[in-house]
Amino acid sequence: MQTRRFLDVDSRGRVSLAKFGYKNTQLLAIQDEDGTITLEEVVPLTRAELEHFTDPAAIEALQRAWTQAATGKARPFTPTGEEPG
Repeated sequence: MQTRRFLDVDSRGRVSLAKFGYKNTQLLAIQDEDGTITLEEVVPLTRAELEHFTDPAAIEALQRAWTQAATGKARPFTPTGEEPG
């Protein structure tokens, strides 16, 4: 569903997005060549999180876990890798 609202731009170039429910958040603004502005809510990551989420081994482990969970083959997590119990 598309929501349309008139926004007032103040003398400093600011607009309020509270009418759309955006409060206390960070957004990425993307302006197309035709002037269209698209906003996407973003979540900042630390460098360590970015490295983890782009690590091929971590991605493969997560995909394996999703597959196991989807097929009912997930096991309880143990930090040491030992079998529980």
